Amino acid sequence: MSKMTQLCTGIILKKDFSKNFQIFLLDSQLGKIIVTPNTDNLCVGAIIQYQRAQKRNAIFSIDTIALPIALAKDDILFLHHILELIRFF
Repeated sequence: MSKMTQLCTGIILKKDFSKNFQIFLLDSQLGKIIVTPNTDNLCVGAIIQYQRAQKRNAIFSIDTIALPIALAKDDILFLHHILELIRFF
């Protein structure tokens, strides 16, 4: 990876359609951040892997790792914890 981008993992907590389609992410390194993705095909609760530009408010190259419904099929307790995180943030 170059210095300009960094590969990160996070959980989508909330989507905000009122401000240029921003999303609230629980980032594995930075905690709760607000970013503008390059796609609008994202769902709340999804675990994603993405590249973050040097400026923190832009992300791109988004890959979905897991979706909430797919997680519930195998581990309902884990889905419950994700929904709790979403609710409290």
